[in-house]
Amino acid sequence: MNDKKAQERGFTSTLSQRKLSKADPLIEALGSMDEACAVLGMVISEDREFQLKETLNVCQRHLSQIMAELSGYKDIKKGKFSNNSIKWLDIKIEDLKSKVPIPNRFIMSFEKPISAKLNLARSVIRRAERRVVAVFQTSGLTNPRVLDYLNKLSTLLYLLQVKTELA
Repeated sequence: MNDKKAQERGFTSTLSQRKLSKADPLIEALGSMDEACAVLGMVISEDREFQLKETLNVCQRHLSQIMAELSGYKDIKKGKFSNNSIKWLDIKIEDLKSKVPIPNRFIMSFEKPISAKLNLARSVIRRAERRVVAVFQTSGLTNPRVLDYLNKLSTLLYLLQVKTELA
């Protein structure tokens, strides 16, 4: 069988043109971050009340930078994803913590669709974080700021979810 498409089934290429199995841990990590960006886009498109667009757009840009770095994109220097992004998140998190009452229980049901979508984005980011850990353990890629950022991003999304649900 000389069908080129058939030979390529099950494979994809990164931004650096590395051909990998779609089951490769890196592709799983990139896919989870891409999915999170899509869910954040859904939140942005529906938000009429909470003015989350600017914050979530920045998060999407940061995720895109992480994906480019992990995929070996030639215009991204290794380790370029910086502490500035984490500092930005820290400021956002501290601001929300001072304004949002943190429940002492899990919030399992959501009355507001935007809260449910923020919760979905948070859970996808948590999955992405686990996938990046797997990539770091198997590939030698290491930029601890990426894991710090993903962990803090899930905290930010949790706080935004609580804020929107309790408003």
